[in-house]
Amino acid sequence: MTLSVLIRVLTLAYAVLLGRRLQDWRFAFIGAVVALMALRQTLTLAKKKSSWSLEYHAAFDEIPGLLVSVLMLVALYFLGRIIIDLRNKSAALATSNEQLTLENKLRTEAEQRSHQLAYFDGLTHLPNRNYLIAELEEILGGDTPDTPRGALILISVDRFKKINDARGHAIGDLLLQEIAQRLLVISSAEGACDVCRLSSADFAFLITPAYFKSNSTNCPISRLSDQITQSLNQLFILKGEELSVTVSIGMAEFPREPIEHCSETLRRAEMALHEVKDKGGNFSAFFVPEMSHSVEEKFQLEKALNQSLSNNELCLFLQPQVDSKGKTVGAEVLLRWQRPDEGLTPPGVFIPLAEESGLIVDIGKWVLSESLKIMAASDMKGNALHLAVNISPHQFRQIDFVPWLIEELRKTGADPTHLTLEVTEGLVIENVDEVIIKMSQLAELGIHFSIDDFGTGYSSLAYLKRLPVDELKVDRSFIQDAPVDSSDAALVETIVTVAQGMGLKVVAEGVETEEQSLFLTKYSEVIMQGYYFGRPEPAQHWLDRWDKS
Repeated sequence: MTLSVLIRVLTLAYAVLLGRRLQDWRFAFIGAVVALMALRQTLTLAKKKSSWSLEYHAAFDEIPGLLVSVLMLVALYFLGRIIIDLRNKSAALATSNEQLTLENKLRTEAEQRSHQLAYFDGLTHLPNRNYLIAELEEILGGDTPDTPRGALILISVDRFKKINDARGHAIGDLLLQEIAQRLLVISSAEGACDVCRLSSADFAFLITPAYFKSNSTNCPISRLSDQITQSLNQLFILKGEELSVTVSIGMAEFPREPIEHCSETLRRAEMALHEVKDKGGNFSAFFVPEMSHSVEEKFQLEKALNQSLSNNELCLFLQPQVDSKGKTVGAEVLLRWQRPDEGLTPPGVFIPLAEESGLIVDIGKWVLSESLKIMAASDMKGNALHLAVNISPHQFRQIDFVPWLIEELRKTGADPTHLTLEVTEGLVIENVDEVIIKMSQLAELGIHFSIDDFGTGYSSLAYLKRLPVDELKVDRSFIQDAPVDSSDAALVETIVTVAQGMGLKVVAEGVETEEQSLFLTKYSEVIMQGYYFGRPEPAQHWLDRWDKS
């Protein structure tokens, strides 16, 4: 066997192996053609050495040669197809790589968007609460007891909701963006401070340890707080309209403990901010340990108040209302909380807490229901009693307030014409149309309405014309000095004159001296209420005397 034949046989073997590995039988076919050519060459060599006849030589030359030519043509076709397939696979692989690159790019962009949404505010583009917590955790350093000094300043825009309601969300959003820009200017100038937006109108300054290293003043936090206040107190001009805001600021340094968690830092700063808010806002305060005690007391008080109804600890007191001749014409219902271990808790302590927590709705329902029972019982004795009951704005705004009250009147059998509901000016001003609808529905039943503390709020005659109001209740602050102060006297006279012109009754509360009583009796239509005529006392004691009168 010649070397050429050996090479072709090896080529056949390799082609068969390649075809099996690539699972493509065309490689085996090409190898077979090569092997056939080797076989033909071997036979040709054998022919030359043999004594075959001429006929056999001719037949041998013609048939194998034609077969080999056909097979070679087919082999070339297959070889071409293999090359085309390889090119297609190469193109497909390139396309796949491009698609993979695009998918990786889209995944990266999605991750970036997700990070942006998770750690940044969409309106102001400032870092958000999640970012602040992550930064605090990094600074505090987990379990290391040698955390460097830092501080957290929380900033809340006072009465932002009123601005939002009065001017709309578009102006409110612009205001927040402008506030963010002013805070960023301060942060850039000071350095080593992160500005974040935590919620609707709440922002934060995270003061890093680097800030304290670069500021040698005794109290750099107070200086920064003053800068924030001065900047935000300047007028904002939004779409041609001037707006001014005030801010409440709560501050807390960290760490206070060798090992401190970020939630503790936030809690202290929030307590300082709430302390400012509770006192009217528009100033700043550092956290002090006493605030923790105050918050704990408030929490325990709210917890006890939540159980006061089920424990029968709430009770009604009544205070008489008299006419210019001193005759009792009705009473105001007042709420008291008789705690087993604490005695009587002043309403000024628990009523604001009930308003803040939402408990005022259930408490208000109890007060009104008990008042209707008292009225019904007096009616049955033939000694009708007119009662005035304060209604919380939270309770009045409940969707079911009107149907609930109608059902209570039906159940108790109380006469609605003997009931006066005292509402505040603030309730009347907000959602006037809705308030008018509810008041009108109840007025049709005979229920009366009184504007409580008249003169201390908006005192708009425009809404008085629209509302089914029967009575104005003059705030005690005008009554106290009316006998000796010409300004207060003029205010009382003006209110009485306006009420007369509109056909409204007037109730003056806080009458505590004979001089105040004499001053008011010259207005024969004014009803008076105060310590001079009787202190509030438990309802049953008051009713016992009323039944005997």
